[in-house]
Amino acid sequence: MQTDTPEHHDFTPLPHHTGRRTHYQMLGVARDADEVEVKKAFYKLSRKWHPDKNPGHEAASETVFKAVKLSYDVLAEPAKRRKYDAKLQMGAHLKAAYR
Repeated sequence: MQTDTPEHHDFTPLPHHTGRRTHYQMLGVARDADEVEVKKAFYKLSRKWHPDKNPGHEAASETVFKAVKLSYDVLAEPAKRRKYDAKLQMGAHLKAAYR
């Protein structure tokens, strides 16, 4: 049985810059999530992954914590979010063109 204690977290780094996860996926929210949902998801994840809450796994949890913080910084500010959404849309068009 797996619990939500620090000993059972998956400390595999989740790099946001590799293209494996979008900022939306990193926070676990939909693309149409409003500011309240984004903030709520950020607070939940930042508490879970804060290095002080994960003794013995500080380096791994810091990596995830920083990725969560970056995702929040982008999605919480409307201008940054619009730019990011435009880049996601452009990437989707390019992927479709090369299939």
